[in-house]
Amino acid sequence: MGHKLAEDRHPGTVDEKLSTEVATYAWMQENCPEVPIPALLGFGFTDGRHFTHVQWRPFYVRWARALWRRMRMVLRLPVLSQYVPVLSDYALQTGYIVLDYIEPKVGKMLSTTWEMHRNDAERRQTLFRGLSRLMLTVARLPLPRIGSWHFHDDGTITLSNRPLTCNLVILENNGAPRIIQPGDTYTCVEPYIWDLLTLHDGRLHIQPNAAMDEADCRYQMAVQVLLRTLAYGYFDRDRRHGPFVMQFSDLHASNIFVDSHWNITAVIDLEWICARPIEMIDVPYWITGLGIDQIGKKEHIDEYAKTREEFITILGEEERNTAILKLPNVSLAAAMRRAGECKSSWFVYCLDSVNAMYTLFDQHLRPQFISFDLTEKMNFFLSKFWCEKADELVDRKLRQKHLYDIELRRMFENDVDATPLVSGKA
Repeated sequence: MGHKLAEDRHPGTVDEKLSTEVATYAWMQENCPEVPIPALLGFGFTDGRHFTHVQWRPFYVRWARALWRRMRMVLRLPVLSQYVPVLSDYALQTGYIVLDYIEPKVGKMLSTTWEMHRNDAERRQTLFRGLSRLMLTVARLPLPRIGSWHFHDDGTITLSNRPLTCNLVILENNGAPRIIQPGDTYTCVEPYIWDLLTLHDGRLHIQPNAAMDEADCRYQMAVQVLLRTLAYGYFDRDRRHGPFVMQFSDLHASNIFVDSHWNITAVIDLEWICARPIEMIDVPYWITGLGIDQIGKKEHIDEYAKTREEFITILGEEERNTAILKLPNVSLAAAMRRAGECKSSWFVYCLDSVNAMYTLFDQHLRPQFISFDLTEKMNFFLSKFWCEKADELVDRKLRQKHLYDIELRRMFENDVDATPLVSGKA
């Protein structure tokens, strides 16, 4: 759906996402066959290109494909997938993916039974064991850069697209300037983290209702200054150039199918899997049944820490028993435990959030260093370091918010939905 992917603002985003998703399915089928994903049968792009699995083509096409795949493997050329172009009589000018249907007997979405059984210790441990195997299997191969898989017209798959995550696309769709361009990859952690922070800067610059008043605006500016200052303490310098690993950046309960005992039977929606630093893999926050910004009170933090440790313990057991990981001197369980101890997991959640960054900073990162809230005077001085002419920016944000409120009120009063709200350039 182009309206959710900033297609009007950045033409080609639909095909970019589609290319990444089908490349990920193809890569998973080849490298992670034990992960239960639906078979990718075929797909098409918005410009009329269509591809299908080679098994649906005549025998001579299958034979030629197998020969080319073997030759490219011997020559160590980019991986040639099992998908070949196919001509179509239908001029379907929209992107599509055809997957196997997951029948009800295979399992149900975890989200349909989550609230009912999430306190069942046996089911929870079964689920944690399955999630641990998923994470370990996907992350088992070391990769040379931060990025996403890309499907090329010749059927090859390369790690050559930007690390495409759900929050990045949402922020761009909401108007934030595109900081990470298609095709951008990273061989070092710091530039990637810096670009993610700059993406959030762009949201504050552009979004007309980003700040409620002057105090709120200066607080957001101050937090972003502090996040830049803190960033370097949350990532291991010894791994700044990798290895990087594939990981689920948006694994939630509606993407996981389970049986009645919560054994994982299928995983869908692979579009947000990408290669990122090991420190960015973490326990899914929703295992406590709370939203990411609801884990703030002491009892909720304690519950989260307890459940998180239960998950990491199971992950460590699976890591030792299966020896899935092919990363020298690296333990995902140890990395997750360290991330919890030094709070880097919360820093990553700040980066990966669309609108919870400031709440997470106040709940989890700020208390690491000071026990009291930032005062308005602190925010005033810190905000001066966010950009040049910070006072002018604050004035501009207040004008934008004023015009936004006027237009929003007028739209409701006049029942008008065709007039756009003020742009971020007011």
